[in-house]
Amino acid sequence: MDSSVTSLGTDSTPALPAHTVVDSVCWVMGTQLTVAQRPPATIAVGGHDVSVEHTRLTLTFSGIDGGTNPTDFWVVPSSGLVVREHETVGVTQGGVRYSEDMDIMLSGLDPMR
Repeated sequence: MDSSVTSLGTDSTPALPAHTVVDSVCWVMGTQLTVAQRPPATIAVGGHDVSVEHTRLTLTFSGIDGGTNPTDFWVVPSSGLVVREHETVGVTQGGVRYSEDMDIMLSGLDPMR
């Protein structure tokens, strides 16, 4: 596979608490992956407030086919458990436009047996 991978990164303190820190940017064959750490949050899961880290992965497609696909993950740092995921897709491929908006969230912290 012919490809070039370029890794550019910045890791700076945001000016305000609501700002994003971009941890890395990677390009492969016209597709850019950006990983950004968003401000921490508290999410209610099954009636319990849970402290989570919020990370956004964004795929940006360029060229004949193009668009974006940002996906947000809210993760419990101590366990790695993903408690929420939100994805928005807006891409065009072969002249066909595809859009999607998806949001999923755990309904509880205890597994069903």
